[in-house]
Amino acid sequence: MGVLFLVFVPGFYLLGQLIWALGFGPQASAIADKMERIQQTVMRPTGQRLIGTADQLSKLRVRPFSGRQR
Repeated sequence: MGVLFLVFVPGFYLLGQLIWALGFGPQASAIADKMERIQQTVMRPTGQRLIGTADQLSKLRVRPFSGRQR
């Protein structure tokens, strides 16, 4: 596992340096910004639905996976 770390970390660093040196850095940054905006617009409603479901489950008196009642 340590060998993979020692190979991939410098490899990704050098790949990033190569991308910036060849002039693709601003394009890569723009693509990353667009992907981040898409992720935020998708995850916000999904996260709210998950929180709502968790709140509904916590309000139940009978737990769905336990055989005993409280």
